[in-house]
Amino acid sequence: MSDNTKDAAKAANEASDAAFASDVARILKSVSKNPAEVEFPRDPWGMTTELRRAGLRAAASVRGNEEKQRLYLATLQVLAAHVKARLKDDQAAFKARLERQAALARNERVYGRYNAAPAPAPAKEEAVPAKGTEKGSE
Repeated sequence: MSDNTKDAAKAANEASDAAFASDVARILKSVSKNPAEVEFPRDPWGMTTELRRAGLRAAASVRGNEEKQRLYLATLQVLAAHVKARLKDDQAAFKARLERQAALARNERVYGRYNAAPAPAPAKEEAVPAKGTEKGSE
């Protein structure tokens, strides 16, 4: 990847991060107490759907109890810390998997034609008797 491509990708990521942060800040300014009106950041993967549902159900269970609220918020903090703790290891594992796949693809391109299994031998055809030489054709 060229330096210009890397710079363009970095600029695009930074712009995307800024837009996401702006969107989250806007959402946080006007969070409704009505669960049907709570807006969440856009999730193109659908990975937070169940979390959102469970979070809204658990929030409804707090019912003004400060101890329950403290437990709820602490649980969210632990989940956030867990995601952050996994990030570096997951990124490294993903990068290693991509590198293995690239190496396999390179080997296939270079050695594939030599490692291919030989084509099976053609099936032997039974000899067809010449016309008029079949048994019982007299």
